[in-house]
Amino acid sequence: MIDKADIWPLLLKATPSFQSEFDQQAPGDAGLDYIIAANYARHLLTICLSDETKVFSAISHVIERMISQGDTYVSEFAVVGLLEDILFTWQGADRDQENFAQYLSPLSLAYWKSIAKFWSGEIAYIGADISRDDLT
Repeated sequence: MIDKADIWPLLLKATPSFQSEFDQQAPGDAGLDYIIAANYARHLLTICLSDETKVFSAISHVIERMISQGDTYVSEFAVVGLLEDILFTWQGADRDQENFAQYLSPLSLAYWKSIAKFWSGEIAYIGADISRDDLT
């Protein structure tokens, strides 16, 4: 089971280029995963803009593991903290979200699509349209 303490070591292993930015977080930010996730999403956009997308496969693998093998906090963080931030950061920068979505595995891709459906008003909550039984 992946727990909260595992989040950043896993993501930093997949994205070593974020390490220096992670280290520069204000000392009190260490427990503020969602704030750091917003910075991480912007970092991934920078990676995309520089065409260094080879790391996206490793990142998507970590996100998939966090959703499927994480405790409740980690699973929710992977969806709302990471996928949602990535989706809206890229959308706000007028970037094609498919540049990242194409790397996602089945469960994380299902949540990615569910986030979009939630924000467009098609479903009542993120995950309402997902049955994990359909994805295994």
